[in-house]
Amino acid sequence: MDKTTKNYIKIALAGCLWGTLGYFGTRLKEHGLSSEMIAFARLFCGLLILTVFFAIKNPQVLKIDKKGLISCAVLGITSQGIFNLAYFTSMRIIGAFTSAVLLYTSIIFMFFLGTFLYKEKPTRKKIIAVCICMAGCVLGATGGDFSTLDTTIFGVLAGLLAAFLGAALLPAFAA
Repeated sequence: MDKTTKNYIKIALAGCLWGTLGYFGTRLKEHGLSSEMIAFARLFCGLLILTVFFAIKNPQVLKIDKKGLISCAVLGITSQGIFNLAYFTSMRIIGAFTSAVLLYTSIIFMFFLGTFLYKEKPTRKKIIAVCICMAGCVLGATGGDFSTLDTTIFGVLAGLLAAFLGAALLPAFAA
């Protein structure tokens, strides 16, 4: 199997695992875990799995200086920690489906961050893509019928905060 095929398989696997987030979050909520505990458990389990994986595969990766450790801690707490807390809080209040749809608004936030913060040019293709994304999010959450939407402002704001942090998180990891 060539490297390109392996990379596509990894992307598909990552998407499948990401798709289970709502399912496991809902199941953990049903067992009495709070949004805070679910967010902590997700990050802690990820830390354990990645630490063991890299300790076996490439221990050199785990060596980090004090400045790098502080940067990772700040990024992890502000982006991943608050992102997970906001996402699972939204999921608890308005449900997994609507929270997942709101998370897809991160593309809209990425467009605005790129345009205003990183001075990227808002091309016609980007604007059309953002409009299609926005329409898809609205239709996905409502099915075209706003009367069936059972949400609260706090739940929607938590979902949008998660989307914003998701958008802000990707450029930080790409740098």
